[in-house]
Amino acid sequence: VMGAYTLGMSWLSYNATDSAYSEQGLLFLLYRKHFGTIPVEVSGNSPQPAPKWPAGGDQPSVTSGSPTYPLDMSAALSADGRTLTVAAINATADVQSTDISLAGFTPRRAGRLWRLTGPSLDSGNQVGQPPQVTVTESAFDTGQGRVSVQPYSVELRAYSRQ
Repeated sequence: VMGAYTLGMSWLSYNATDSAYSEQGLLFLLYRKHFGTIPVEVSGNSPQPAPKWPAGGDQPSVTSGSPTYPLDMSAALSADGRTLTVAAINATADVQSTDISLAGFTPRRAGRLWRLTGPSLDSGNQVGQPPQVTVTESAFDTGQGRVSVQPYSVELRAYSRQ
């Protein structure tokens, strides 16, 4: 019982006889399996809006996130430099679109997309119940520079070199 209050155990939902990945556990598993280890700079022309209220409480003194608002994006290369993964987080209720340009990286035509999502921001996974938050995998065309990121989702797009 004491272990349930540590960060590591919050990645699991469990009872006396069973366990399942929580939504946080699925997120960490997704990044561990598919996100690279060499950071790549992400740029954009849509910066986070300035804070609306004075700093304190839940209001930071500076904005966070990438210059790809309302998406938060990051990218990394695999250790061998063959795969570039671009992550996009959409915490809004609407589909958000963005243009992706891979300067200096020529990928194969087909890439892999992993999408972690649930029906709302309050969705969660509890052992013994059907999961609300799931990860799906599909292919996507790397030649399309404009991508749409689904509501309430974390999407990882893997581009492999030719």
